[in-house]
Amino acid sequence: MKLNLRREDVEKLHLVKAIIEREYRQHYTNPQLARKVSTNEYKLKHGFKQTFHVSLYEFLTNIRIEKAKDLLEFTEDPIARVANNVGFPDGGSFCKRFKQCTGFSPLKYRQMRLAVSRERDNEMPILRK
Repeated sequence: MKLNLRREDVEKLHLVKAIIEREYRQHYTNPQLARKVSTNEYKLKHGFKQTFHVSLYEFLTNIRIEKAKDLLEFTEDPIARVANNVGFPDGGSFCKRFKQCTGFSPLKYRQMRLAVSRERDNEMPILRK
């Protein structure tokens, strides 16, 4: 069922999107987010999906996974610390979601990205004067 969203409703959904992008480490519930932007849970949940073509949960998970990819590639932080830094409650749930989203465990992803970086570094010509 398509919701009839007013301009004010859509603005609130964009505000929620910005809050999630900025505060992805936080553990907001739908009622908390709805209160934060002065809307109801139904409009929040169904309006978000209608407007952005992804559920709130999927949107949050995608952001967390993308941030985790960066941390895995560019830091040597342990997997549990990466999980915590992007808002997952524990390493186990993080590993499971990461693999569902990427097809790889976090460790395998890190190893693959390091291998790609090394290959790229080996292909770079050394400039001499």
